[in-house]
Amino acid sequence: MKEVVKQARFVMLMCLILVLQMSTTVYAEMGSGEAAAAIEQLVNKTMESEKIPGAAIVVVKEGKTIYKQSFGVTDIQKQTPVTADTLFEINSNTKAFTALAIQQLIEQKRLSLDDSVQSIIPWFSATYKGQQETILIKHLLYHTSGFPFESIGFIPISSSERALEENVRALNNRELARKPGTEFEYATVNYDILGYIVEKVTGQSYEQYVQQQVITQLGLTNTFMKAQAPSEQMARGHKIGFFSPRVYDAPDYRGNTPAAYVVSSLNDMERWLHIQLGLEASGFPAELIHASHLPDRSVAPAANGSSYASGWMIFQNGGGQIAHGGNNPTFSSYMVFRPEEKLGAIVLTNIDSMNVSVMAEGAVKLLQGKEVPEVVDDTNLQTDRLASITLVILSVLVAVLTVAIGQAIVQILRGDRKLALNPGRICLTSLFAFVITCGVLSAAVYFLPDVFFFGLPWQFIEVWLPITIFYAMYVLLASVTLFTVYLTMIRLFPKSKETSLTPIVIQGLVSGFGNAMIIFMINIALTSINTFHVSVFLYFLLGISLYIVGEKMIRSRLIVITNQVVYEKRMELVHRIFRTPYQKYERIDNGQIYASLNNDTETISTISNIVVIALTSTVTLVFCFIYLAAMSLYGFLFCLAVIIIAAGLYTLAGRSANKVWEETRDIQNVFFSYINDMIGGFKELYLTRAQSREFEEHMDRSCYEYRHKRSAGQFKFVNVYLVGELLFVVVIGTVTFLFPIFFPQIPKHMLVSYVFVFLYMTGPVHGILNAVPELIRIKISWERLNALLDSLSSEKRRDDVDIAGLAVQDFETFTSDQVQFRYKNKEGEEFSVGPLDFSCRKGEIVFIVGGNGSGKSTFAKLITGLYEQDDGEFFINGQKVNADQRCEFFSVIFSDFYLFEKMYGVDYQAKQDEIRKHLEVLRIADKVEVDQTGMFSTTKLSTGQRKRLALMLSQIKDRPILLFDEWAADQDPEYRHFFYESLLPEMKKQGKCVIAITHDDRYFDLADQVVKMESGRIITQQTLSHA
Repeated sequence: MKEVVKQARFVMLMCLILVLQMSTTVYAEMGSGEAAAAIEQLVNKTMESEKIPGAAIVVVKEGKTIYKQSFGVTDIQKQTPVTADTLFEINSNTKAFTALAIQQLIEQKRLSLDDSVQSIIPWFSATYKGQQETILIKHLLYHTSGFPFESIGFIPISSSERALEENVRALNNRELARKPGTEFEYATVNYDILGYIVEKVTGQSYEQYVQQQVITQLGLTNTFMKAQAPSEQMARGHKIGFFSPRVYDAPDYRGNTPAAYVVSSLNDMERWLHIQLGLEASGFPAELIHASHLPDRSVAPAANGSSYASGWMIFQNGGGQIAHGGNNPTFSSYMVFRPEEKLGAIVLTNIDSMNVSVMAEGAVKLLQGKEVPEVVDDTNLQTDRLASITLVILSVLVAVLTVAIGQAIVQILRGDRKLALNPGRICLTSLFAFVITCGVLSAAVYFLPDVFFFGLPWQFIEVWLPITIFYAMYVLLASVTLFTVYLTMIRLFPKSKETSLTPIVIQGLVSGFGNAMIIFMINIALTSINTFHVSVFLYFLLGISLYIVGEKMIRSRLIVITNQVVYEKRMELVHRIFRTPYQKYERIDNGQIYASLNNDTETISTISNIVVIALTSTVTLVFCFIYLAAMSLYGFLFCLAVIIIAAGLYTLAGRSANKVWEETRDIQNVFFSYINDMIGGFKELYLTRAQSREFEEHMDRSCYEYRHKRSAGQFKFVNVYLVGELLFVVVIGTVTFLFPIFFPQIPKHMLVSYVFVFLYMTGPVHGILNAVPELIRIKISWERLNALLDSLSSEKRRDDVDIAGLAVQDFETFTSDQVQFRYKNKEGEEFSVGPLDFSCRKGEIVFIVGGNGSGKSTFAKLITGLYEQDDGEFFINGQKVNADQRCEFFSVIFSDFYLFEKMYGVDYQAKQDEIRKHLEVLRIADKVEVDQTGMFSTTKLSTGQRKRLALMLSQIKDRPILLFDEWAADQDPEYRHFFYESLLPEMKKQGKCVIAITHDDRYFDLADQVVKMESGRIITQQTLSHA
């Protein structure tokens, strides 16, 4: 057929040949034995790397065959070895035979180079920009007809004897890419038209005429038209699939026989090479052979510097070189010779490979003592690699989605997922989204050949390229379908607190792929010959759409999940704090709680943006790496090594910075403690300048240390960042300046694309690397938050207190038996309270007295349940109770009480009258009110008035035991008297047990009991009688 599948392959081949012509590196001359060994090594190496099942090569030097060898097998299934008589398709090297037939007819005056096609085929026409154009024989012969490369896709599959005419008719009235005779563009159909012209002029079929009048006259006894070739001699064709060659029986393109479907053996090709070099005589006129070597100089040379002759590419280097390659779906061939030096080689293979030229050109270069060309990246291997990797990724995705759908079904059956309120709307929107997605996907698949395969039809791609492309597309469709089903299910049956990451990962793949597609399309557009390519522009818009839609879906989803996680963590911490024993809570630094509830949770909430950037950037890099690997494996490995080095440096810097930022986080705790002190002690600080200055200096020192530590952690990444930047510049410089020297086979346009894509990759790479320090800080906050949670979780307070059948309103007595409590201060010194034997009853007033440090407040915390005793027991109505149970019976006002701005845990709406009555009795009704929401109109009262408001709350709660710690200390004498003489007796009359810690000895006679404490023990417990 024709020697390339697409224009990129042809241009790469042309550039490779040009590099070979320009090579000036010379090596020592080899002897024949040494040369044979070197050629054999070259062929074996190329066959292994390019996965070529079978090959045959013949090399001629100084007019003699110096090397002739067959390699591999004709069929990888049967393992039949290749021989010198094995038949191979010679592909586009067929054109030389068709050209000789044309030269023969010209020599016989039956044709002229200036004859028009229309003069021989009256019904044939072609247009350019809508105008009829005249195509001449020479235009077809030299590929200047104006037919574009992609016209190869017009050739119909057919084994009919009329296939050639059908092919030409399929070309009739086609629009040309350029005006005939103005520019060279290789198009295989040119020679199919020439073959049909041979039929029209001779009255014979093309196959008969060329076989009898050309091939037989040349003395080639084992060369045939493919339709007449003996099948038992034919090698089986192969095609790459899933990283290995596989037998593939390509369909018949009999209509393309004049351009690509002559078959021959190594023995005949040896003779053919000798004839071309003038080493052997044949029955065919030698002058016609020579005429076929005359190039067309009327148009500019091809991209590789060659001019086209009659089925040959002519290079003007040294004594001149003639070459031609050929590629069919399952065969390839290459022939190169230098007539003046009587030097040449031909290679035949039973797989389509771009590197067949490397073996032939390499053999010639070895004999010239020049550098052997490097193997180029084969398009089929690249495509198979890309499709296979994509297939693996998509297969994993299908598996993940299948599992996710299964889990969703199980959750629906278990009742974890409930039917949404608007199922009909969800189904319609999901169906609409699926239809739109399938429509876009179908359009993308439809235009795919136009973007990546130069507009060739899918039928052509199916035959020529690896089957893995289609498997990848099938799995892609399955992935889209499953993802739509999964999204529909989780929307139709939502789950409370949905935190599944499956949609996020998939949306990240979509967004990253769209981001990568943007740069790919820009790169294709910039390197394209056409000024505007509609399909490329549509793919560019598709890339933008995928990126934007994916980003929006990820960010929206992550915002919900992240804020849900932050909310749950924050409330879990609050929940744990409320259920932590008070004596344990007292040991926790307030700054630690502030930092965790505020800073740590806020730091964690930033993870959504970081994850989006990191995920999208990672996927973008993966696709860019695949693209780079397809362009140049060496460049890909080099880039990968640089990025791994940069990532390693960031990891090392992260480990170092982690320790510093841990210390920074500790400083935050201290700083929040300072804030707490500043707010709580602002009056005292304000009154004493020396004190406030010293306190400010301590806060400044803490802030300075925080700044210093934080900066130190960030400085860890500065040098690493600069090294990373330098490494990227080194890569770009290496690719730009050194790759052309070390890898001359890589075309310049590919290097430009490589640098362009790599420059684009710097954004995603920096996105990932810059996320490292942020992730470290998030990790520290997460660990600190969990550490605080763990410290609170060892002892949990029960949510619903079981008071063992005791009713609060049935309270009669409260007693303690040998209760003892021990604790240690910060210096490790141990103190104890008890053993304590204490009792009180309903309708009794008990005063607790004693000096400072006597244990009164600790005793109060013990009996109220804030502390759990170490020894002894407490009893209510003779029944043993624990700390949580005791709390339910007490209403307490401590000396350091806290007054909330709202009444919590009180049915304030039902008790509005009672609240007003208490406010009037406490003489603060004119100062504060309680609205319908339970909010106080103000809490900015004097200390005495605030205590009265707290007393009102205590009474409203209606607990059987009331405990007041130095309540009257901040009251004026008049109200203090009222408290002792009126309020306490009134509470006693209501059946309350009142326990008051007091120093007001003038009112001791009002108590039923006076309990005196010293050094943590009850010294006396005096019961007073009131007549």
